[in-house]
Amino acid sequence: MKLTVSAALVTGGASGLGRATAAALLHAGAHVVIADLPSSPGAAVAEELAGAGPRIRFVPIPRHSLRHRVTSPAQ
Repeated sequence: MKLTVSAALVTGGASGLGRATAAALLHAGAHVVIADLPSSPGAAVAEELAGAGPRIRFVPIPRHSLRHRVTSPAQ
């Protein structure tokens, strides 16, 4: 994979396709931030993938912060 960016934010990166995407981006040389629920295994995944390089971090996103309603195109 050839990257044209140096950083990526992967939502849902603690499992499944998000985890696979985070791993692929990390191995391709990107700095990766995994964003997922605090109860997810995101911290453990980031620690595991950090063996490929220190360019990965987990950021817990509380469920209540996902309830933002878009009421106009400006939002």
